[in-house]
Amino acid sequence: MKSNGSARFEAARGPPRISIRPPPLPMLPPGGGSSRKSGFPSGENPVVWLPMHAPRFRLRHLARLAFFLPLAVAAQTPAADSALRFYAWPPPADHPHANGPDFWDWRPEAAPSEAASLVDLRHLNEEVAGQHGWVTRRGDKLFLGDGRPVRFWAVNTTGNAPLPELTRLARELARRGVNLVRIHGGARKSLLDFRSDRLDAVNPAVVDQMHRAVVAARAAGVYTFVSNSFFIIELKVKASYGLEGYTQAWLDAHPGQQVPFGLVFLNDRLRAAFKGWLREFVTAPNPYDPRRTPLGRDPSVAVIEILNEDNLFFYTFKPETWPAEQRALAGRKFFDWVARKHRQPGDPDPAATVRRVLAAWDSPLPEDDLARPSLALVNAGGMVAASTRNARRLADQIEFLGEVQRGFHAEMTALLRDSGFGGLVSPSNWHTAAPAVLLDLEHDTYRPGDIIDRHAYFAPAIAREKVKHRIGVGDTFLGFSVLARPAASPTNVRQMADFPGALSEFAWVNYNAAGVEGPLLAAAYFSLVDFDVPVWFALGTKLWHDQLAKWATGRPSVLGQFPGAALLFRRGDVAEAPVVVREGRTLASVYRREPARLMPPRGFDSTRDDAATAAGPAGAGRGALDPLAMMVGKVQHTYADDADEISPRLAELIDRKNGRVTSATGELVTDWHRGLATIDSPRSQGAAGFLRSAGRIELRDLAFESRNRFGTLLAIALDDRPLAQSQRILLQVGAVDRPAGFATEPVKLAWQGGDYTGHRIVATGGLPWQVERIQATVTLKSAAGRVLSATALDENLRARAAVAGADRGTDYVLPLPPDSLHVLLQLRP
Repeated sequence: MKSNGSARFEAARGPPRISIRPPPLPMLPPGGGSSRKSGFPSGENPVVWLPMHAPRFRLRHLARLAFFLPLAVAAQTPAADSALRFYAWPPPADHPHANGPDFWDWRPEAAPSEAASLVDLRHLNEEVAGQHGWVTRRGDKLFLGDGRPVRFWAVNTTGNAPLPELTRLARELARRGVNLVRIHGGARKSLLDFRSDRLDAVNPAVVDQMHRAVVAARAAGVYTFVSNSFFIIELKVKASYGLEGYTQAWLDAHPGQQVPFGLVFLNDRLRAAFKGWLREFVTAPNPYDPRRTPLGRDPSVAVIEILNEDNLFFYTFKPETWPAEQRALAGRKFFDWVARKHRQPGDPDPAATVRRVLAAWDSPLPEDDLARPSLALVNAGGMVAASTRNARRLADQIEFLGEVQRGFHAEMTALLRDSGFGGLVSPSNWHTAAPAVLLDLEHDTYRPGDIIDRHAYFAPAIAREKVKHRIGVGDTFLGFSVLARPAASPTNVRQMADFPGALSEFAWVNYNAAGVEGPLLAAAYFSLVDFDVPVWFALGTKLWHDQLAKWATGRPSVLGQFPGAALLFRRGDVAEAPVVVREGRTLASVYRREPARLMPPRGFDSTRDDAATAAGPAGAGRGALDPLAMMVGKVQHTYADDADEISPRLAELIDRKNGRVTSATGELVTDWHRGLATIDSPRSQGAAGFLRSAGRIELRDLAFESRNRFGTLLAIALDDRPLAQSQRILLQVGAVDRPAGFATEPVKLAWQGGDYTGHRIVATGGLPWQVERIQATVTLKSAAGRVLSATALDENLRARAAVAGADRGTDYVLPLPPDSLHVLLQLRP
């Protein structure tokens, strides 16, 4: 429906004034002043976290050096976000890090017997992935080859292991509900063979790794998302490649500028080499396949990604870091484009056209050279700088770069189609310097493909001398729950109308004890908006991590939560919401740098992006919209000059006074004052967050009570019936986990202008993983006399022990076992 303006979120002027204090002082309301009741018991007081900084980026961040901070303001306006609170959780005095009786050892078998598992979701997958043909799209929906609609619950892995090991991994993932793996990393993250001095040399280890991974996944009914085409950060230019200006003398003089960000779009030689790598990659016969089917003709390959994390619109686009010869070549392309676009009948030659345009731009740059000819390109930071004098020049440059990038992706997509590939093409997935200004243009350049992809993380505050994949002794951190600042959740998505969406990398970055909230929230909110391909980051080639890594998915609090979460998401237990915001935004307005009204959280990964880079307001050009709309229903955008459509129900469903947002379906509620989310659908009901302080949680068919300070609880029907009628119910519990021996000490952290009591890691620990003992009770309403058995399951989803419950009036009450994450209930009809 058309907006009457009543549902718009009108931002107040000026930044919010927030008083920041370390725990255990009470929370202060936006605007400062006296404290208010937070709803948390004593000792559970939160910390307000609301950094605001101007965007800035340095290449050394990508070299993994510096002091890294977390996700900052998540592409919202200050006023739109000021009512949301980020809780530093938990305070050191109550942090469950020390070894003790409150934890139990998680000891899964490396190669369990599948026959003994009481919960196995393998049947959700096809017998063999791709057996009915290619995965295709119609509008914004994905379909299997037999026409059935499909969503993918997916995980990143490397595929860098022998075939039997990969086959075992795929089988275990399928049992837990996974139906797609993104193969990323491993032997190398790029097809170029860096051991060779030739630019056209393809790394055979990468090709072989992908061939093994595809065959292993296919046998488990698991599709593959191919990601090893090109990862720019792996490329260090050699003089022998013959790229103009990259002489040995220049490389020796510029050791920090060997990664040519953005150059593949503008340099013809590098672009031609890229086409050669890609062609060989998708046409090489697969020796592990009895029919030797190439990747480009294998229907079990659902998605092929062209380019990982590189573009012309992020801060890494800095032509000044290229040799002068490269700047001149790119400048010549810009010159020719300007001459073509602005040519008038009376212009005697291209130089006359450009001379007239330069005068109209009124913003000459030192490297503009009509004799060469060449026009200088402004870096990405300059493209989004608050400047009006060079607005016309920047509008032309942004349009030019958009055409270049779109043309690159169209050319590579055509190559894949010519090679016989009938699946989905994902052009890329990267951020822009200012999402409200440039992200829609970035995504427009993906339209030659089939899927609109990006990356998003929820990151705690982490400081270290040298950022690395592993978490080390001496690292300091603060942990946060996304439930206290829901607008920052990576599950908040703004989708392009008529295109499916993907998050080919998303995670709650470690260390964050509240990360156990992730799987259940992701399943629920992605289901709400019918999101297509969320891909957890990441696993290696083992099912369970043997150490605490930055992106450790193979742990009880994440992978251990997959069975219930995957079934909820793939089956669509949370009803699909209607579109509540549809923003019409033309490309011409994007070229003019007019901001969008609403953007998803920037979702930067704190291992590479600092708070300054992650900060930045959403658009306020026509009135910023409340970011919590993405938790109410679908938020879409188009490239048409249509009036924005905004549901008038937003004002009703987003209750900022009481700190609550309710989905348009009524099945999801997030209460950020309580730090609690609830799911109340016919087949799946549960809660995530600060369970102990929530007290008794009442849902339509059951109730939860927990003495665990933080965690998740879910009841889900395994037989597709509503819970009230189900005869097989899985109870799934999520609790804080850590490696055995992991320990911290309190430390004062000065951060974002405030002083905090955080944590310093004194021991990283190791196997086994340990899980906080469960202290919770589940009540099944009106189920007295129906429960035949309650069985606690072990780490491999096999029977461990019977659990005793009892009828109480018309209900059935079950105290959950302290050392199991899953309980299977069998009930009478």
